[in-house]
Amino acid sequence: MINRFSVVTGGRITERPIAFSLVYRRRRVDVELPDVVAIEAHEDITFVLPDGELKSFRAPRVAVTLAPRGQLQIQRLTTAHVGEVMKILVCNEVVSSPRICEPLGQHPTFNITANDFADAEAFAVKMRRGWVRPELRVVGGVAT
Repeated sequence: MINRFSVVTGGRITERPIAFSLVYRRRRVDVELPDVVAIEAHEDITFVLPDGELKSFRAPRVAVTLAPRGQLQIQRLTTAHVGEVMKILVCNEVVSSPRICEPLGQHPTFNITANDFADAEAFAVKMRRGWVRPELRVVGGVAT
């Protein structure tokens, strides 16, 4: 008797911990902890106007800053999927499902908008909470 199993992989096996994963229908990128420089919640965004004046706007968000390798991974993934919904997984749990408006990774920091600062803080905590190695899970089996 032979058992056949369907397996869902959590990404490639690595000794380096996963900070978060970005997932589309058929593609997944695991961003490793050493590739994340910072994950911070912000309430406002400030711009310098051409005349040198500072202008601030309410813009609750989580700013994720990546090292160059993380930037490249995310840029390759998101460039092919602009306009689509992407899932952000932390500890194999979906914590957000934003629509990608432009390729991410062109700059060291990308932003994920939030409804308010409390939501941004809670999301940042989830993204920083516990980094896990990818795992294999048996989804179903058939005895033959």
